[in-house]
Amino acid sequence: MKFQTLFRKYRLRAEFATLSDLGNALAEKGFIYEDSIFSHWQKGTRIPRNRGLLIVMVKIFMKRGSVVMLKEADRFLESAGQGYLTDTETKMLLNKSVSPAGSRRQSISQLSI
Repeated sequence: MKFQTLFRKYRLRAEFATLSDLGNALAEKGFIYEDSIFSHWQKGTRIPRNRGLLIVMVKIFMKRGSVVMLKEADRFLESAGQGYLTDTETKMLLNKSVSPAGSRRQSISQLSI
């Protein structure tokens, strides 16, 4: 799936009614962008390449129930050309030790966030 499709899907599932709302959530985490960049991401004319930003977006989407499976987080990263979550990133996102075997099949809601 393309980045713009997943970005829009997860943003709307997270109940960010506007791109500005998402921008405000990212600003709280130290990522400050003009709202126009989010429009470019949603149209597919630009794709963020900052892995740290993408991981923060995944964490925000997880906390808001938009991303509920680790494979969704992987798909989001892959769509931006960033591969998959590392074991370290997975542990950081879930705030607990996760066994690599089978961890992609677990629901995030089953784990401590």
